[in-house]
Amino acid sequence: MNLLSIDCTEFPLTVASTNAHRTVVKCGTHWQKSGEQIVALIQETLQDLLLKPSDLHAVALSSGPGSFTALRIGIATAKGLCFAHDLPLVMIPTFEALAQATFTRSEAKTLFTLSYSKADEFYVGIASRKTPIEYDYLTLTQLNHRLKFFERVAVVGRNLSRWASLFETAEVIEANFFTAESLLPIAKEKMARGEIADLATASPLYLKNFEAKKKSNSD
Repeated sequence: MNLLSIDCTEFPLTVASTNAHRTVVKCGTHWQKSGEQIVALIQETLQDLLLKPSDLHAVALSSGPGSFTALRIGIATAKGLCFAHDLPLVMIPTFEALAQATFTRSEAKTLFTLSYSKADEFYVGIASRKTPIEYDYLTLTQLNHRLKFFERVAVVGRNLSRWASLFETAEVIEANFFTAESLLPIAKEKMARGEIADLATASPLYLKNFEAKKKSNSD
């Protein structure tokens, strides 16, 4: 199966293409230039596999949470490819893919996937090996309180080193291993189940959705 996947949620932007024999991954150099680099990276990964966009069976996209601007760049590019070449689009929640990739590297029973918001507040996905992911929006104090209720728990995300000493009961995992390639196994599973996005209505999971939940929880 020939697939293209895009992770444009946070730095670095990554693009992966795969065929029956191998996978090629390309990384952007500057988050601020994602809009300039994404098309070139797609072209490079496809060329390395001697593929054309019309040879693809689907496009997979990490749907967030993540940077508002980066998510817009990612979905606009993915939709453009799908419309132009009549390809299905597979939307994959970023925290779901990050949790699945992390569970293959960690013995933790529970994962807290994190994306930094502001002022020591985080967008959080709470995942176990058997139950669906639960989303929340927590301050650092609230996060540490929640972590104490779990055994063999880990937090995973990018650039967590500045808080590593503050996570009192959890293993801290830097998500440097997470790229667009991490989306490919889930994309294949979703395609097998027929979970294809509606191109007309597909939209990212913006961070503001979490902020709305935070507001409702405080009412």
